Amino acid sequence: MGNIQKFPYILIKITASDKRKMQRLGRKLVESRIVASSHIVQIESFFIWDEKYQNPYEWELEAITRSDLYNDIQKIAREELPDARMMAFYIPVMKSSFTDWIDSSLAVNYKDNAGL
Repeated sequence: MGNIQKFPYILIKITASDKRKMQRLGRKLVESRIVASSHIVQIESFFIWDEKYQNPYEWELEAITRSDLYNDIQKIAREELPDARMMAFYIPVMKSSFTDWIDSSLAVNYKDNAGL
């Protein structure tokens, strides 16, 4: 995932069609303290899939976390929503009260909190 030391924080976007599963995933990620926060919004998408134009309404979950947790989040997301699409964006931020809050919101060993 690139230079983790240079960009320690990421914004993750997960897109899927099932709102309830997205809500369950967002809550699981926060309660297990693998993400600092998650947000779910309905979006309208435009894309070509299997050579056909698509224009569905979908649900997008955004989550803020540390980049070193990405692979674990991806594993949980795939277990909960096998058809979901996931991307991560590095957040180049200066050390601040916001990054302190992110760090304090994440468990040192989230697997203990999640029962994983």
